[in-house]
Amino acid sequence: MNGLFKGGKTISLNGAGSNIIDNIRDMYMGLKRSSSPLLVPYSSLSKLDDGEEVVVADGVKMVFRKFVSGLTFVVEMDSGSKLSKHYHPDCIELIYVASGSVIDDVTGEVYDPKDAIYVNENTVHSLRALSPARLNVQYVKQPFK
Repeated sequence: MNGLFKGGKTISLNGAGSNIIDNIRDMYMGLKRSSSPLLVPYSSLSKLDDGEEVVVADGVKMVFRKFVSGLTFVVEMDSGSKLSKHYHPDCIELIYVASGSVIDDVTGEVYDPKDAIYVNENTVHSLRALSPARLNVQYVKQPFK
């Protein structure tokens, strides 16, 4: 079953009456009430259609793009907005800061325009915008997963 996972519980992305965009948004926003990081599998992200836009948190909008080499999101963040703690068990995440500044609240590392961030699989991360920011995010599926 494909889905988003939190604390061992799966929320289906293909059940009756299920809306993929609503589920992704609800999971990211719901993390504000939880200290557990969200497990976001590549298979869940890949269910979005090219060009779909998801508001995943207050002030955070993601536009999905699907490519042969992986999945790409253009992420726009308002100053002070945050992506809650999450990780990806089966893909690496490459983030390019196109504009603005963000901080990873897990590591305390600050990233500015033209910085690139490599997030290994199973690495918990949580970005917060220190100013209005635009990120180009690429997910690359690990070949043996």
